[in-house]
Amino acid sequence: MKYILLLLMVVTPRTFASRFLRQSNETTQVDHTVDGVNATRRLDHALDALIIGSGWAGLGAARKLQSSGVTNFQVLEGRDYVGGRSATIPVEGENAFVELGSEWIHGVSTSNPVYRLALQARIAVMKSQDTGGTWSNVYGSNVPHEISDADIDDIQDMFNDFMNFQARLQYSTNYDTSLQNVANQFIQNRGISGDDLLGFQAALDSNIIEEFSSSLEDMSLWWWDMGSYISGGDGVLTQVGSPNQKVGYSGVVDYFAGPVASKIQLNSKVTSIDWTTAPVVVTYVQDGVERQLQANNVIVTVPVSVLQQNRISFTPSLPRRKRNALNKIGMGSYNKCILVWDDDADLPWPSGEWLEKIGEVSQIGRWTTFYNQQARQGKNILVAFAAGRQGKAIESLTDAQIQAEVMESLADMFGPNAVPPPKKVIIKKWGTDEFALGSYSYMKVGAKPRHRKILAEPLDNRLYFAGEATHSQYPSTTHGALLSGRTAGNMVAQKFGRRKLLAGKLFSKEDDY
Repeated sequence: MKYILLLLMVVTPRTFASRFLRQSNETTQVDHTVDGVNATRRLDHALDALIIGSGWAGLGAARKLQSSGVTNFQVLEGRDYVGGRSATIPVEGENAFVELGSEWIHGVSTSNPVYRLALQARIAVMKSQDTGGTWSNVYGSNVPHEISDADIDDIQDMFNDFMNFQARLQYSTNYDTSLQNVANQFIQNRGISGDDLLGFQAALDSNIIEEFSSSLEDMSLWWWDMGSYISGGDGVLTQVGSPNQKVGYSGVVDYFAGPVASKIQLNSKVTSIDWTTAPVVVTYVQDGVERQLQANNVIVTVPVSVLQQNRISFTPSLPRRKRNALNKIGMGSYNKCILVWDDDADLPWPSGEWLEKIGEVSQIGRWTTFYNQQARQGKNILVAFAAGRQGKAIESLTDAQIQAEVMESLADMFGPNAVPPPKKVIIKKWGTDEFALGSYSYMKVGAKPRHRKILAEPLDNRLYFAGEATHSQYPSTTHGALLSGRTAGNMVAQKFGRRKLLAGKLFSKEDDY
């Protein structure tokens, strides 16, 4: 039975003896080969702290350490840029940018640290609009047409009834099950079929699968909707400007990373962590050279999927308690196909923000939702999404096959030959990205809120964990990732009592994000 959860996690730091803060003044090197390249392994001086990953969690930890007066730290990042799954790229030949990953700020309010950072960086945030329409060539008619407002209202009423139905089961059942099983039960109880079934499945797709990056078959009835929301609605960052301008999520990331940029080492892929004793030894590869760093405290901020797939080896292995928690949290899939047309292209859809499709049940989650940048950015750019199991399925397709599928979906909505070929197509498959292996986390069947907390628990007062999957209150969000990093950074900083007291006076405004 689902129980009431206090979502605010409180961590009580401890103070540790100076023997945990020792440093190594020795440097050793051993010649060996990495990927067929004769390389040198270097053992550098011990750091007070080493952060693995420069996404929102890693940057949050770095900024917290810095603001607390801890300066002997470094950040290792496997990519050639900071920001992780937040990545804004320019569209060649256009005064426009697109987001490969994070698209929205969830909570346009000063209560949201990411929104506050956008304000400080002077990057405009535009409130999302609930405008657009829904089209189909299977609902009501086999001719492409827009669904009437009356039909949309009926579909929404049915979805609202389902939400009430599943909410009652969350609190009345004695065992967890998948959200798909509950949807099947609702369909059977209500005798939903035909067009009603198509509409209901489309509503599940739009409101749950696309939102949580997971198919209903994999989501926990009890805890799929775990977490809190910041008021203010959703917002998008401006993505219009010259190629050298700082816009979008990457503009905010770069602003946030600025004060610690000198601490970040790019193209540094961590392969192993030996935390047998302090200092912890971290092995990474940079430019074919395997190197090692020693640190008295290591903060791991890589996505949960990277840990699940053992892309980083731990010596000793992570405890069973943490491994079990890792297995309970799922990593969702939310991939994008971005289509670009000339500003004067003749396109058949209105300027509303959302274009949605009611298709066959087999199409649920696969190119049925489109974000129209004409609405907020003034550009003829559509972002198509594939989510959950369908999102994973398209990762085996070529870019040409994906483009063909997306164009076919648009033809189903607006008619054959109604949509001209785009002049540019950008595709991002996060599941094939070795540093992400997915989009963001979700609660699998059998998962419980404590599993996210267990993921965040430090080990032996020297190995710490952060990331959106570890945040109980705001999981699956950029602000949740940032806050988790700040928490981990604070736990490390509190081991340096004198510096923390001093930093309280000198750096009091640094946490104003």
